[in-house]
Amino acid sequence: MSVQTMKEQIVSMSKQEQADLMYFLVELMTGVPFQLSNEWKSEIDVREATLESGKL
Repeated sequence: MSVQTMKEQIVSMSKQEQADLMYFLVELMTGVPFQLSNEWKSEIDVREATLESGKL
């Protein structure tokens, strides 16, 4: 499978599937489990709420 084919498939995935893939790739590339700090988790929650509310 080519990288271009993978990119096309990734674009069609749900945001949750894309996030799961991102975590997998980070762990694959670094060799350590991917962990967000509590601060980043809070920031992501705020940004997600802003996007969902249509304020952006």
